[in-house]
Amino acid sequence: MQFRVPYYVGPLASGGKHAWISRKTGRITPWNFNDMVDRDNSENDFIRRMTATCTYAAGEDVLPKNSLLYTKFMVLNEINNIRINGQRIDSQTKQGLFENVFMQNRKVTAKKIREYLVSQGKFIEGKDKLDGIDITVKSSLKPWIDFRNLMNRGILTEEQAEEIILRITATTDKGRLKKWLISNYHLSTDDAVYISKLGYTDFGRLSEKLLNGIVVTDPVSGEVKEGTIIEAMWNGCENLMELLSAKHGYYAVLEQMNSEYYAEHKKSIMERLSDMYVPTAVRRSVVRSVEIASELKKLTGRAPDKIFIEMARDNSGDLKGKRTISRKAKVREYLKAMKADELIAELDSKSEGELRGDKLYLYFMQLGKCMYSGEPIDLESLATKAYDIDHIFP
Repeated sequence: MQFRVPYYVGPLASGGKHAWISRKTGRITPWNFNDMVDRDNSENDFIRRMTATCTYAAGEDVLPKNSLLYTKFMVLNEINNIRINGQRIDSQTKQGLFENVFMQNRKVTAKKIREYLVSQGKFIEGKDKLDGIDITVKSSLKPWIDFRNLMNRGILTEEQAEEIILRITATTDKGRLKKWLISNYHLSTDDAVYISKLGYTDFGRLSEKLLNGIVVTDPVSGEVKEGTIIEAMWNGCENLMELLSAKHGYYAVLEQMNSEYYAEHKKSIMERLSDMYVPTAVRRSVVRSVEIASELKKLTGRAPDKIFIEMARDNSGDLKGKRTISRKAKVREYLKAMKADELIAELDSKSEGELRGDKLYLYFMQLGKCMYSGEPIDLESLATKAYDIDHIFP
């Protein structure tokens, strides 16, 4: 009576359109469930059913946001935009920044980047101007740092680390994860416990095929003219959008790949939108747009050279060229108006990321006091169960 089929296993009848279970042949009962059902593969398939495919390479599964390859791409895509006095830094300096700053720090700031460039004699404070990097550096190489010790000791290869990161992203049961790590990679209990505590979630927008599986070759000789996108980002200083421009051959290769994919997997526009997890409300406008483009092609005898998409924007012009004010800046202005100088000092010690949590945000907005009793809130105990958020408007 107490037995429940785990949500990630889904329907127990294999082979159906809406079933993804990995199981043995035979009858499943509450008593033989663990013997009959492969929980690990079923959960992985469950997660994969919900993740989208690559933005550019049709049919290719996206990478976990914390995969080694994806985080390397994210960092390179950010630092390849850095300019000093309008000129991009050379690839050698960029690689040094990657190895000596990002590989050594879980959180990198614009200040650390500036200090490194100063130490290399590439930037002079007060004289040179640094552009192309935001105040808050969004990307990091945290997974590389997390697995560096295990890879340096020869316990795991880079490929094995990628497999484990995918499993961590896909699983919710840390106990099963630990057993899986010991069984598949023969890790010590301490190493398995360490890895099972790593919290990786979410998937990115790009696939391994796009970043590390496409090269541009000469159509006659077959000689490789341009290496993979991740190699081009490492050896040069261009971001992804620049590499996918007409200047390079990657986009032409992608178009050919996608044409072959859709020729093999004949799907209607609605089926393709379903695969992309496009909301139902958006599908109708997309289908109508495709129908209009098809009608124009029929009338003119050829496909349109370009299709322009009009986007709804603010017409006031007030927001043009202005950066959205961060939550921390808004709270600071509020506290300044309330003349709460002691709270401003506390606020300055907190990061923008910490303020995304509602408890800390409400602590400052309520001037550090309980909304009912007016008693001061203990900031050190805020994250514990001692304090709850009262949702007045559900």
